[in-house]
Amino acid sequence: MRPVDAVSGVKTTFSEVLRKSTSLAESLRSHGVGVNDVVGVASENSLEFCLPVLAAYYLGATCATFNPLYTVHCMFVKRASTIFPGELRHALNISKPSIIFCSPNCVSKIKEASEGLLFVRTLVVQGDGTPMSSGQVPFHSLRREAAADFAAVDVDPEQHVAAIMCSSGTTGLPKGVMLTDRNIVTLMFLVPTLLVFLGKSPKVDLYDLSSVKEIWCGAAPLSKEVQDQVTNRLKIRNVRQGYGLTETTLAVTFISGGRNKYGSCGTIAPGMTAKARRQSSRHLQLRYFHGKTWVALMYVVDLETGKPLGPNCSGELCFKGPLLMKGYLGDLQATSATIDDDGFLRTGDVGYYDQEGYFFIVERVKELIKYKSFQEAMLAQSGP
Repeated sequence: MRPVDAVSGVKTTFSEVLRKSTSLAESLRSHGVGVNDVVGVASENSLEFCLPVLAAYYLGATCATFNPLYTVHCMFVKRASTIFPGELRHALNISKPSIIFCSPNCVSKIKEASEGLLFVRTLVVQGDGTPMSSGQVPFHSLRREAAADFAAVDVDPEQHVAAIMCSSGTTGLPKGVMLTDRNIVTLMFLVPTLLVFLGKSPKVDLYDLSSVKEIWCGAAPLSKEVQDQVTNRLKIRNVRQGYGLTETTLAVTFISGGRNKYGSCGTIAPGMTAKARRQSSRHLQLRYFHGKTWVALMYVVDLETGKPLGPNCSGELCFKGPLLMKGYLGDLQATSATIDDDGFLRTGDVGYYDQEGYFFIVERVKELIKYKSFQEAMLAQSGP
């Protein structure tokens, strides 16, 4: 049996996870948590991270996760003469969890950020030996044996919000992206920095990775050098790149079976539709794609003249399909600005497609500086 938590070395079985998560669900139910209530989780990766997530799903509640690296204090952007609230307090305000599970490292930060927020009733502290204060309970105290006939609550998978994920915040404070049960699927992407680690770190040789057959990469472009290092070292078939946003649940373009074109984030996903919009001084140009299981129908039109346009023209990428979010929680204005009247989500990313329908990302329309999940305020420019 291999450790499920590489840091602590904790080992467990699937049946034990089921028993603990259903037990936690019964305890949460006894504390009044039910359908559409929000359960928050602020923790590093650990076994105790997944248990409240599973328990929330069983009860038809919504799980809101918070990045432990989020800032608590306000940020003043001099150039815009604007004060932004701390990312963590902002995230709490939009998701409004009644109970939050915290790792010991996150307790003080969550406590400070939730000060005065009446909707936060309880902080559950994970781990043992952490001192408790008012409004806090230890994780191990939430034990209530689940009935033998325990069953998850039935919800409408297309309407029920399973998770509230914070957007990346590259254009401002993070928004609360509502993902329904229909959106959630079991697929994991690695970011390029982790692929650099896999390709170069001597620590990789200490582990048996023979079960890995393929890796998917997203979040940033991946170089051919790193891609070759990983495929050769791990002896895997492919490192496939994909492109997506929190607002699109997962990838909306990806390298599927066929040629793996370096630098490209792939072709349009089945069931999705894309258009590239380019604003000029005279007209708006759109490029449409329709993703199907075996066929991709592609054409470009000029909205004024109807004249077909060719490939390799950069524009803002827009997507439409079943993977799109329901909207931003409590922010109709941002939702309307992001999703147009035709149901297309404006990504804020500039890109293009080639003659074979492969997409390439060029740049952001506008962007804040992000460093290791932190938002960095741009300094006011000086001089004439």
